[in-house]
Amino acid sequence: MRIAVVSDQEAHGGAGIAAARLSAGLAEAGHEIHCVTARPSIQRHPWKTWHLRLRSREEAFWLLFGRIPGCAVVGRRLRHRRLEGEFRNLLRAIQPHVVNLHNLHWSDWPVSFLSVSSQVAPAIWTLHDMWSFTGGCTHAFAETAFATGCSEACQCWKHHGGTASRDAAGQWNARARSLSQTMAPVALCPSGWLASQASKSMWKQHRIETIANGLCLKTYEPMPRDFARRALGLSLEGLTVLGCGVSLDDPKKGAEAFHAALLAAREEKISLLTLGSAPPSNLPPHIQARHLGYQTSERMQALAYNAADLVLFPTLADNLPNVLVESIACGTPAVSTPVGGVPEIIQEGVSGWIASSATSAGVAECLQRALQDLRRGVDFRSSCRALAVKNFDLPLQTARYARLFEACVALRESTPPSVNPHQKKHG
Repeated sequence: MRIAVVSDQEAHGGAGIAAARLSAGLAEAGHEIHCVTARPSIQRHPWKTWHLRLRSREEAFWLLFGRIPGCAVVGRRLRHRRLEGEFRNLLRAIQPHVVNLHNLHWSDWPVSFLSVSSQVAPAIWTLHDMWSFTGGCTHAFAETAFATGCSEACQCWKHHGGTASRDAAGQWNARARSLSQTMAPVALCPSGWLASQASKSMWKQHRIETIANGLCLKTYEPMPRDFARRALGLSLEGLTVLGCGVSLDDPKKGAEAFHAALLAAREEKISLLTLGSAPPSNLPPHIQARHLGYQTSERMQALAYNAADLVLFPTLADNLPNVLVESIACGTPAVSTPVGGVPEIIQEGVSGWIASSATSAGVAECLQRALQDLRRGVDFRSSCRALAVKNFDLPLQTARYARLFEACVALRESTPPSVNPHQKKHG
């Protein structure tokens, strides 16, 4: 089967990495993969990469045009129209049997790529967050307006550091319009939590499936902790906590709770190991920290997970975090929060500890409890690995995707163009 995987980042960021892993699994299973991306990776991959971009002069023109007062909306609309045309031409060149969309928004690709895709082949959109059915936010937090229609009264943008659009009504309407113009769209959610949110949204009239993201369990696997620590030049004594994230000071990833939990662990004498673009700021003085930088090598990541006694990941909003799946695959439990799809990975007494709330106090208490359990000899290594093998093995994800793709192709071939076979009937 020839599959077009559309991901604005080919192998970077949580969604891009998940899409790349899926693509590798599908290629390994014998499928022909074509990746359409705005940001190609410099690494070699078992698929063909198509770089979707406007010519540099044209892109510069639209950026300048959008800075003219009153022209931003028009400039963005015209730029999106040109991108639609380029995307349509690429799909015609690829001639895929299925189009699998992933993240679009980090490169400001238009949501209309969904309806453009369905004109060529069945369109399956893997949702990595809530962006496809909100007014521009990746997570709605406590807001519920996305169920009926976002507006400028929504306050989600405050949680996104001002990066989310305040043209909430216009963007929400654009998503609803694109869905209505798409033949048999399918929303594919990596977590049951995200599927439940999608079922409350404009997706509720369409098909929604849940397939967890997978990863290579031969790369992320348990190894002796002493071996991992020696390989990284770490002390063999004491407990080590690992913190992971592109930015460890990101408020949405619980930076405040991260610092508060470490500050509260003053009597525990722990070491901190971190992975990310920069070390966390303002660490408590009693914490001995070692920063490994941003690691693209999966073997280095696996060493870091295995060197730690637990991972501290106090996120405030997440779908199915790669960090937590990678951690339990290596047999390392985690302390995290009861948000999004986290409880589908971190199960109390099996793969780690879940805080009573996504607050600084809740996370601090949970970390203290976890450290006490570890000092008493509690060991979740085998149960962590068993959960990863059961739910997050890449061949399992690949097989489920392939079955869905084949079913969508068969359904499209047997359905008249004027009928939307996945649209749910009401009344």
